[in-house]
Amino acid sequence: MNIKSKSNIFYICMLLHAMTLPINAAPFTTNITGTIDWILINNGPDAYGIGASIMSLGDTYDFSMTHDSDSAMFYTGSDGTGVDYDFSGSPYGGSLSINGNNFSSLTSALNVGNDVVLPPPPDFAVIQPLVDAGVPSDLSGLVIDTYWMGVTSDDFSWDSNGNEFQGLELSVVFLDLSGTIFNNTLIPGSVPSLDTIDFAFFQIEQWENGDFVFQAGGMLANNYVPIPAAIWLFGSGLIGLIGLARRKA
Repeated sequence: MNIKSKSNIFYICMLLHAMTLPINAAPFTTNITGTIDWILINNGPDAYGIGASIMSLGDTYDFSMTHDSDSAMFYTGSDGTGVDYDFSGSPYGGSLSINGNNFSSLTSALNVGNDVVLPPPPDFAVIQPLVDAGVPSDLSGLVIDTYWMGVTSDDFSWDSNGNEFQGLELSVVFLDLSGTIFNNTLIPGSVPSLDTIDFAFFQIEQWENGDFVFQAGGMLANNYVPIPAAIWLFGSGLIGLIGLARRKA
């Protein structure tokens, strides 16, 4: 699958608006439209009306999310390298529309990951599209930066170990494999630029009683230049999901 050849349309005007916000700005909305490039996991019921029963590869989606760039909205940091900022209630949250089906929520979040060290992955299948796009499959120990914007269903919950347990999560993820985008975990004054980030992608994920039952998504940007495999001396395992599949302390 040549993901790099697939181009999703990003509403640049809304992204540029977000990029110019100061740290203590008011809530802002980012709008994205694109296509479903992969459906990797489809093992459970569609409890939210946007699962595989109504979508196919190539279908167009419209995604809108409202967050804040105010660092006072700090929620938690799990390990000192990734920090969550959570927002609940109007005007926060977001919506997804696909094939005439609509989902909305009043809960959204940002996660900023600075100098995240990739471990062996718990959910490597979620990131398989990046491997298909040219990322070496052996990246354990690589230090990267991440920027995660998401919306969760109002019933979203975590288990006692900080893993996703129940609900739907919609997100846009930026990955910088050089680890140079951020120097701290404060909300940055600008959203990473699509033309400088290694990868940006949209994903839909659903959990049912602790089981990961659905995952789909689409590429937004792929600027990664593959490096010869001999340079990647980082242990074993596929790319991990620190900053992507969020954990709660």
